[in-house]
Amino acid sequence: MKRFWIRTSLLIWGLILRIAVNGQTPDPFEILFQKFIADTCFKHSVVALCLIDLESGTELLSKNAQISLPPASVMKILTTGAALERLGPGYSYTTEFILDGMVISDTLFGDLVIRGNGDPTLGSSRFPGHANSFEQWVQSCAGLIKSKNIRVIKGKIVADASCYRIPGVGESWSYKDLGNYYGAGVYGLNIYDNTYRLVFKQNPEIGGLTKIESIIPEIPGLEMTNFVVSGPRGSGDQAYIFCAPFQLDAFVKGTIPAGNGTLEIKGSVPNPPLLAVQKIYRAINDSGIDIMEEADVFFKPYLYRNPEILSSFRSPDMYEIIKVVNMESVNLYAEGIGQELAALMGAASPGEAISQHWIERGIDFSGCHVGDASGLSAENAITAKAMVQIIEDLFKDPRLGSMFTNTLATFGISGTVSQLLRNSPAKGMILAKSGSINRVRNHAGIIITEKNGPKAFCILTYNFHCSPREVTGAISSFLERLYFLCSE
Repeated sequence: MKRFWIRTSLLIWGLILRIAVNGQTPDPFEILFQKFIADTCFKHSVVALCLIDLESGTELLSKNAQISLPPASVMKILTTGAALERLGPGYSYTTEFILDGMVISDTLFGDLVIRGNGDPTLGSSRFPGHANSFEQWVQSCAGLIKSKNIRVIKGKIVADASCYRIPGVGESWSYKDLGNYYGAGVYGLNIYDNTYRLVFKQNPEIGGLTKIESIIPEIPGLEMTNFVVSGPRGSGDQAYIFCAPFQLDAFVKGTIPAGNGTLEIKGSVPNPPLLAVQKIYRAINDSGIDIMEEADVFFKPYLYRNPEILSSFRSPDMYEIIKVVNMESVNLYAEGIGQELAALMGAASPGEAISQHWIERGIDFSGCHVGDASGLSAENAITAKAMVQIIEDLFKDPRLGSMFTNTLATFGISGTVSQLLRNSPAKGMILAKSGSINRVRNHAGIIITEKNGPKAFCILTYNFHCSPREVTGAISSFLERLYFLCSE
């Protein structure tokens, strides 16, 4: 950051002198912004900023605030905010285990159905105790069948994943993203965050081919061709899995650090409903019950004949899910919420539902476009002005304001910004949703001051000309100084 201040000192003093000559009082917010964008990191960039006082509504600074730019994961503020207001913090998903048929003697003539209702958290380890509860539920489902003295099933174990009209991934997502954990699609039935772990045996020789040791959990039928080689030690995970939904012939390429141990990356399950029903199938089969047909998945409505709900499994509350979305930036959960909003509002897509919600709330949505619910789509566009208006709308909601605030990550303390400003007086005083995709680094949230009240801000940067670490440092430094300025 030393370079940042040295190279801009003459420019800033020149600005101050010009303002003084014209008889104007220097605007400290303007001066701070000019220092920020003078860094060579932003020489070819578009930088947009909007800052308002949340108590008075006064606009303190606006720069390119009406320019449409990629939001990346700050898009999740739109999704989660709409969910808090439309679905409510206590909303939850329910997955059902259904007997559909007739039991004669020890034989079920019909199917066993696991009916998904879109729960994106099913079996996830992100919620304390939830994964264990799901595993116990699977075993209890098998036990329920035995308790009915059923020993033979002349039918199928079925996954009913038909609750969403268009399941899967965003239509405009990049093929490079689809096979990786952050590109996991959401379906009517999901499992284990729709994610698997690909475990590599490292190669100590740079450029040497690595070896795939295992895939956890096992994905039946998945064939993985490996092109991953060793990069320099400490170079991190630079490997990408290429695999589209329902595709079982995948490949992985790139680099992982040279070494003598193991390293794992995460991929997206190509057919989560099938993996979920296979798990139920194995549990029932392992309990000693004969199943005459293979497991099956219905993406179109399954035609029930004589359904009896034997058991159900409830997700965490929507508020708990939203906290994970905004703190950890989980695309899958955001997309699941988007699908639920679309179903509730009768919209053709999550993007349409989210847009409709904020337009109805009176937000100036001109120049904005919602291509998905998570921010991964290249079609997404937002203005800093609209984002700040949305934060203001949520913050001032007497029912949900404090809830929304508590879902944001805190600089130096929690979530995706926990490592930023850890040794600064601004630690704990800036709450934000961060967002990053290729050549995009964004932050939007709330600055807390003890004597001057809270401020809402949004900073969007596009096409920066430096490393991601450098631009993150520049933005953090700018937000730290903005906090000091707002506190004066």
